[in-house]
Amino acid sequence: MSNDLYGVAPARWYPDRWDTVRRIVADRLAGLTRPRPGPPAAAGEPLPPNQVHLVTALEAALIGMRGRGRAITASQPYEVGGVLAPLVVLGRTAADSVCWEVPDDLYAHGHADALAHVVLALLANAARHAPGRAVTVAAEPVGGFVRVSVANDVAEGAAGVPAPGVGLRVCGRMVVAEGGRMHVQPGVHGRWRVLLDLPAAA
Repeated sequence: MSNDLYGVAPARWYPDRWDTVRRIVADRLAGLTRPRPGPPAAAGEPLPPNQVHLVTALEAALIGMRGRGRAITASQPYEVGGVLAPLVVLGRTAADSVCWEVPDDLYAHGHADALAHVVLALLANAARHAPGRAVTVAAEPVGGFVRVSVANDVAEGAAGVPAPGVGLRVCGRMVVAEGGRMHVQPGVHGRWRVLLDLPAAA
């Protein structure tokens, strides 16, 4: 099993306001529909319409978070489930196979926008590279950290697992800037898994 630890230098990041993300997600959800029953799309096939809408919504939310010239808000405790729930709604709207394993009252310390940005990017990756495959979003306390994981089944017939790209490296920088670390476990037992360890709130 190969684990890649993205322990890269923190990058300066200007987050947009979380209420902007919620507004964009809510607006985009209005245009999403439930998929018709059927087998998952095979690797290499064009994304079905519902998955295209999902990727569009995720990417629109990401763009909305990339505000320029805004002051970085102070680190503070935030409930992990409250940040992740509206993001997972996107996946559940586009596919039935999204599993939610996040307990209530689990708090991290830092910037909620940073976690939202990273998880949005991971969900967008799953929608692009493994459309129709099962996705699991989970969180648990691990020592002095909150571990958030996003895992998806590798698409059937995929010719190998793609190497982590620039997007994941940017996510890694953001996690390090939060005082955490990010592990990527590509293609382990047919699953692509990313672990985010973020400082737990005292």
